[in-house]
Amino acid sequence: STQRLTGIGMQSQDALKGIVLEEGLDSQLRKIAVSTAHTKENRAPYRHLLLHGPPGTGKTTLSERFTHEGWQVLNVRELAEVHGCLGEVEDDGAAPVDVHALAERWTPPSGRVLVDGHLSHLLDVDAVGLLRCHPDTLAARLNERGYDAAKVRANVEWEMTSGHWAELLEF
Repeated sequence: STQRLTGIGMQSQDALKGIVLEEGLDSQLRKIAVSTAHTKENRAPYRHLLLHGPPGTGKTTLSERFTHEGWQVLNVRELAEVHGCLGEVEDDGAAPVDVHALAERWTPPSGRVLVDGHLSHLLDVDAVGLLRCHPDTLAARLNERGYDAAKVRANVEWEMTSGHWAELLEF
């Protein structure tokens, strides 16, 4: 879509330009951004948003676009490290985040905040954006990152079975 986000301090470029989104997600993200801007105009509390989805769906790429528009972007892994909620590095090279402990210890800062990270939907926020990706594209991205075959397969299967939706509905 070439439609511009309006009313949120956007410059001449479109923050979502060049990002391929699931049909309808572009419109939803734009509505969230505009409604957030309206909270500022009406001196209401700012919204705390997050992006959820498996690795490789574009959470960080989209988050980087929002930093250019005055959003404070927080990474769930970095939050876990700061709040003592990051476990020991496992065999696959990942350190697990104790999201339940993080949810108890973290208080959202003031202002427009976007939280980037898998499992971030367990934190205290006002809205969730679920990013999805075609399984073939996701597999290619994870392979490019050097994920082992088992981890690629697990993430692609999770995407194919819409495990994220069940996860979101659970909480």
